[in-house]
Amino acid sequence: MATFFGSLFLVSGLLLVVTTPVFVLARRRKRTLLAWKFLVAVGAIGLFAAIAAVGSERLVDNCRDAGNYSCLDAGFTGFLFLIGLIYVIAVGTATYMLTH
Repeated sequence: MATFFGSLFLVSGLLLVVTTPVFVLARRRKRTLLAWKFLVAVGAIGLFAAIAAVGSERLVDNCRDAGNYSCLDAGFTGFLFLIGLIYVIAVGTATYMLTH
């Protein structure tokens, strides 16, 4: 349970910090629906990351229980990084479009 909430709050918090320019510009341009959509996206990505973290932890634990000691789920970290990078690009694009 600690893995779930830890990942949920960490990922959601980082994405909220990244989304701050969109929130500020959307409020100035009176485009609050856009800000809400990004807020929903932050929640969905945070929830997905939390579920994936629990799955990754179980995978590594099951691997260790089977007697292997070099268990690592590198796919989870890479996939989480890829989703974060795509989100940062989307935020940058939205920020650019709001300023022009």
